[in-house]
Amino acid sequence: MKASIFTLLLISLIFSATPAYTQELSDLENSCDTYYDIENSLRCGYQSYIRKFALPYCQEYLRRHDSFSPAGQVVAKGIRACLQQELLANLYENPDLSCNNIQSIGIRSHYKCYIEAGFCELPNPDLVLIMWIAKRQVFNAEIMATFMDVVGYCQRGSP
Repeated sequence: MKASIFTLLLISLIFSATPAYTQELSDLENSCDTYYDIENSLRCGYQSYIRKFALPYCQEYLRRHDSFSPAGQVVAKGIRACLQQELLANLYENPDLSCNNIQSIGIRSHYKCYIEAGFCELPNPDLVLIMWIAKRQVFNAEIMATFMDVVGYCQRGSP
């Protein structure tokens, strides 16, 4: 009897330790709403990373979802969920997150999210579509450096 009570207590502690920011994966895969939550929390304004980059690109990739192959759709969902989860985690766990550093944190998370979601295994038409959608960012040095790191990883097959 004591063992089962201990087990129930342990299980309840584990589940109560789950961070409050954790959202259903399907919510993050199929929506960009988390960016609104982050923006409402930080209140960085219309010229912020969230409003000028993260949210518009998330919405554009979501809008173009059916243009990707089935494999590309899975990868795009994974990237979308990961990018939102990474910023959300920073919002709740990083006391230094601010309007001044959210762009660097957000862009850095692209490397991990693209690699883990399977970007390197995408068929060429999906790669072309991703690049076509992101073409306006070619002149942003930080974004291009991250993209080149991802491409380098894909070519080498390791970090």
